[in-house]
Amino acid sequence: METQVIKFYYSTAPNPMKVALCLEEMGLAYEPIPVDTRKGAQHKPEYLAINPNAKVPAIVDGDVTMFDSNAIVLYLAEKTGKFLPAKPAQRGPMLSWLMFVASGIGPFTGQYVHFKNYAPEKIAYALNRYEFEALRHWGIVDARLAKNKYMVGDTYTVVDMALWGWARLVPNILGEHAAKLVNVKRLVDDPEVFGGFSTDSARPSIEQESVHHFEKRVDGAPLRRPWWFFDARVQGSGAVDIPTHQVDQAQWFVDADAAPGDAPTLLDARGWSTRVPVDVFTRITGAGGVPEELRGAREGDALRVFCNAELAYRLRGVTARAATRWEISSPPGGGDTSRLVLRGRAATIQVELSEETGFRRRVVVETRNDTVETRRHLARILAGGEWPGAQARAVGAARYELDVPPALDVGHEAHFAELLDELLGWIDTNHRPAALATRTLAKYALLAEAAAATARDEAAAR
Repeated sequence: METQVIKFYYSTAPNPMKVALCLEEMGLAYEPIPVDTRKGAQHKPEYLAINPNAKVPAIVDGDVTMFDSNAIVLYLAEKTGKFLPAKPAQRGPMLSWLMFVASGIGPFTGQYVHFKNYAPEKIAYALNRYEFEALRHWGIVDARLAKNKYMVGDTYTVVDMALWGWARLVPNILGEHAAKLVNVKRLVDDPEVFGGFSTDSARPSIEQESVHHFEKRVDGAPLRRPWWFFDARVQGSGAVDIPTHQVDQAQWFVDADAAPGDAPTLLDARGWSTRVPVDVFTRITGAGGVPEELRGAREGDALRVFCNAELAYRLRGVTARAATRWEISSPPGGGDTSRLVLRGRAATIQVELSEETGFRRRVVVETRNDTVETRRHLARILAGGEWPGAQARAVGAARYELDVPPALDVGHEAHFAELLDELLGWIDTNHRPAALATRTLAKYALLAEAAAATARDEAAAR
């Protein structure tokens, strides 16, 4: 008997993705049919015949045509008998939480994203309302998952799939940066806790260090890289690869905007190479050997990859240091590491991700002020923060660690697709953030100067 194939009309937006997950989890045969909503394909008569509401997703399952993502996942669950609560008494809670996602998480989060990123004009009332509701709804989810393994107790159901469509985008939806860094920014901006950046010239006020690995695992699978990733002429040298993100972060911390005086000034830069064994290169890339384009970088049984850099620069009167280093393979159970130090007049803030921290970001505030007052100010800041449930706990006489729910502390890989969506949204709405464009241009001018300076190091090492 021939298996019936479900026609699945989709885009990569949150609602279609929950149906995609559902189809995969249930092992159903389906034909993915992309609908280019950016070009208005959802308004064509042939698609309106499937979904008069002109939205994705939709499915056609034989004689059954359905739209609305939450209705679809419930239909598929009932069709297969999979991912429904094991106990009849849990059906009520399952439906309640599914409707919570349908009527709360989706609409309020979607409207917040629209008014925050895509609306042609900023409307304070709309931003405040939808931000409050989005945060309130995600706070409910966070509280629920703090006490339960899944949204419906110990059972993985379609509710979790429906929630995942939006949850995978939480870092982009609710803040420009990851959970802890949003609250770190609040600490930096608070005069009572941080007191403004230190102007002590003996040490940089902003220090960023990171260690990366060519060979590592992402989401449990070996990361396959293209051969050109090892070519600095294509991928970019150490001065323009990871430092792109580090300088961007520093600009964000010091509120560098579009004024001429906000442009960073390079003080010093150096670069050096990592030697990658050819057998490791072929294992990572799947290449049969070293391509002709990389022959000039070969030194015996290894490739010379000019990927490491250290930069010193000044930004709005603040001295910053950014260092990035690439190693060959991540250790078993390990991964990339990073360390950020922000030195203020009243406190030093450290953000670290390493083996010592269990490869979770640890944020520590070391105060030079009255500890009782500092603790009160920390509680005040976090109570009004971006992430419900964040707390500060004492870990020493004058040290406090910032705790954020683990589910909201995601890695940078989770941000790439979201940032692409944000960029495409600006293109669709013909919205070009002028201040961001000026800041980005200033950043790349700095990195181009650093690349030119470190190119001399590469030439000398040959």
